[in-house]
Amino acid sequence: MTCSRHYRSTGFTFIEIMFVVIIMTTLATLSFPRMKGSYLKTRINKAARDVVGALRMARNTAVIRELPCEVRFDVEKDEYRLVLLDEYFEEIEQRRKRTYRRKNSTYFASVETLSTRRLPSEVHFDTIYSSTDLTRDDEARVIYYPDGSATPTTISIRDESNLDISVEIYRTTGMARVEDGIKQPKDRKETKINRRSHNRNRW
Repeated sequence: MTCSRHYRSTGFTFIEIMFVVIIMTTLATLSFPRMKGSYLKTRINKAARDVVGALRMARNTAVIRELPCEVRFDVEKDEYRLVLLDEYFEEIEQRRKRTYRRKNSTYFASVETLSTRRLPSEVHFDTIYSSTDLTRDDEARVIYYPDGSATPTTISIRDESNLDISVEIYRTTGMARVEDGIKQPKDRKETKINRRSHNRNRW
């Protein structure tokens, strides 16, 4: 007498697999816009924090050197850099040795400190309001003084998805604060430089 045994398959059928794939695809489609929005927000926030870091470095440099320095912004190229100044607010030639002495104190400016920095791809300087005139090359600038103060400036940054963020520099403390959206200074006559037209005017 023979006994026959029937074994039930423990695998998944094609229909079950397709059902799971459809569910996963639907969930991914629904969550993608939120994930993309978070990524874009993180990217523009990082760009603003990098600019604030350069401004903080410029402030510390001015205090340590006991001489002014400035951060210059090329709106057309989305670049910015720290520039060392002498007591007459003239730019110190980069060809000279990067060790500067004043009042028996020595300050060393590294190549990294003076190098040109650039905003991430698809993130741009939109508008800069500054209380000081532009340079001969039409660059906006923030001047820092030995007491830590600075020329009040508002820097607006925008990405390709029209997310906006602003960096506000205060006169008395020279500190910078990041805020969402485009900020326009009130009751102040300032030089405005706009990326779209790359022009300058008194605002």
